[in-house]
Amino acid sequence: MKRKGFTLVELLAVIAILAILVVIALPNVIKLFNDAKKNTFLTEVKSLYNSATAKYISESLKGNKLSEINSNDSSKLDLNGNLVYKIKLDSDGRIKSVAVKKGNYCITTNKESSEIKISDVKEDCDGFSVLANWYDECKDKNTLRCKMLSDNVTYNDSVKSEYVASNSGINFKEISSDTNGKGLYYSLDSDVTDENNDGLTNRIYYYRGDINNNFVVLGDKCYKILRTTENGNVKLMYYDDAKSDGTCSENVSNKEGLELISAYNFYNYFDNTYVGYMYGDEKLRPHVTLDVPLSIIEKPELKTNNIYYSSNYTFKNGKYYLSEKFENGKFNDLCSNKECKIENYYTCISINKEEGCSNLYQIFTKSLLMKINSVRTINVSSNTEYAKSIKYTNGQFSLEGDTLTGSVGTDSVLCNPTDCKIKDYYFLGRSNEAAIYRVLGYSEENYLYVELLTYGTTTQKEALSNKNDSSIKLMIDAWYKENIEDKNLSSKIADEIYCNDRSLLTDIDEAKLKKIIMKEIENENINELMVKYGYDDETTFINDYLDFYKNFTLLTLHGLNYNSYSSQYDSLYRIKGLDDFFKSIQDVINQKDKPSYKCMNKEDRFTTSSLGNSKLKYPTATLTLDEVAYAGGTFEKSNKNYFLANNDSFWTMTPASYNDDMGYGAYVGAISKDGTLGMAPVMAPIDMSSNWEGNIIPTISLKSDVEITKGNGTISNPYTIK
Repeated sequence: MKRKGFTLVELLAVIAILAILVVIALPNVIKLFNDAKKNTFLTEVKSLYNSATAKYISESLKGNKLSEINSNDSSKLDLNGNLVYKIKLDSDGRIKSVAVKKGNYCITTNKESSEIKISDVKEDCDGFSVLANWYDECKDKNTLRCKMLSDNVTYNDSVKSEYVASNSGINFKEISSDTNGKGLYYSLDSDVTDENNDGLTNRIYYYRGDINNNFVVLGDKCYKILRTTENGNVKLMYYDDAKSDGTCSENVSNKEGLELISAYNFYNYFDNTYVGYMYGDEKLRPHVTLDVPLSIIEKPELKTNNIYYSSNYTFKNGKYYLSEKFENGKFNDLCSNKECKIENYYTCISINKEEGCSNLYQIFTKSLLMKINSVRTINVSSNTEYAKSIKYTNGQFSLEGDTLTGSVGTDSVLCNPTDCKIKDYYFLGRSNEAAIYRVLGYSEENYLYVELLTYGTTTQKEALSNKNDSSIKLMIDAWYKENIEDKNLSSKIADEIYCNDRSLLTDIDEAKLKKIIMKEIENENINELMVKYGYDDETTFINDYLDFYKNFTLLTLHGLNYNSYSSQYDSLYRIKGLDDFFKSIQDVINQKDKPSYKCMNKEDRFTTSSLGNSKLKYPTATLTLDEVAYAGGTFEKSNKNYFLANNDSFWTMTPASYNDDMGYGAYVGAISKDGTLGMAPVMAPIDMSSNWEGNIIPTISLKSDVEITKGNGTISNPYTIK
């Protein structure tokens, strides 16, 4: 029998089926292929550990102690392949961190070799360009960053040198001087130079002190060089318009020469979310007053009784009532080391769910609770205006719609002991239109129960969400568009990290703390305390006691995170030190003794790309307190003889502190007219010193390969960008 071939329709059907099978199978095939390549890369990474250990031993036998092994210098390993790597070693040769890249794959880790998994392999590896030791690649190059090095003697900032008298290097708690830093310095400290906080580090060079050879002309503007970045780009700060002959002006006052902003012109200042270069959504919330923190130990009934807790509360007739989501039980059952179901919950410390209380408590940690008060009584005048709704614009409240006006008392038609028509109405504070009160009910003659309301946030997640631009950011973006983008200079500008470091001071040496606390309770009668607080096990009691004091110490230092209380930011302590803060516990703190370019949290690393948080519209922002400290300023000490002191005051983007003092809540770092580092509230106008008006100085980063056409960096012969 003669066989027939496939018809055209049948062939098309087969092809279509094969195509469908390919589409279904292809992703799995690609995944298998990629996983195989990742596994190969992972195997090569693990081999680095053994090779690095062997290298350390062999070099030690020669008298060389390696602290780093780098594929781009003489310390590199004898390996085949195209691995790019940087391996950090401690003083005993143990591997502290490994950063490796090959092709599209990379790993940055401080894990042991046996702990690394395929999930640790990344494919977004743009940041690995920082592995190159660019300062060793400047021979005969005419880039700005290389000219900086060739035109200056450079010094390690941690050793004695020509303008540094101390054997331990620059003392950053003191101002710059002829004996404490003047010129171009570099840092090798990874706690300083790891801007990306990814384990990869490079030298950062920075100018310090009374120098006059860091001027640059880009387009028609003059700038001063601040420093290089971890990636080898060059960070500049705006100075003034360039003169017609291409030189820069002397003795420029920021207020007149920058022609930017006088005063901060901020939007709000009641909440620590407003220390942000960007900030989260604002919500109307009560301003809560917090009492002295208590140890759970001091409330034994919590451990012995089934107490009610709730996620929220209401206020009625002079008492607080629990509301919304409830939990009931003994404290230790509801809140343990593994899970605390009632963290941030409220309680009347009652076994009766419906019972109201005059004293409301909030659970902050498994060892700490605190009495809170969001309700107050206030004397109101007979001509106070009340409205059902409000409007909030530019940090100020106003009443909306029809208003009621009158007195409060036994004969009042507005609010009396039996009837209060203005309950849930609003009225303005007498002297502060940035605060508004909500009526909760009648208290006594001429007095109301009220909540003081503000707009803000109470969670760290919301505060760091970076949804809205600050006033400063809007102004700097406008400056960038006019002076960089519109003049076709954007191709010369690098994306770099601009750090709005909102890290709170939380770094406590728990071993030291435990030692101090144990010494304090040596003379206590433990058995009496256990009976007093309802304990029958000494170990449990001491552990609970230690937990409380650890949390109490943290609370003393940085407040309640992003709640309406207070916060102290790490940058303030890092630069200023603890001499004037909490002397009684300063031995407990792991205090860093120098400023840092390292930006801890990704939400605070403002960039236009995935190098950081990708939140910037343009690659520009303002200076940080740390950059000013490296340049030569310090807290509470005048210094007019360093290159940032321009006889006027300016803001930084570094958070300093927050407290719940209505009117001056959020503070950021600022520099006064005499060059002193300080802090000021983010409201305008501000008065840090006589007639203080803060200006904003934009900074940008030139790409590492940008060349110059002429100049030596002086004011009369500035580096001129090609």
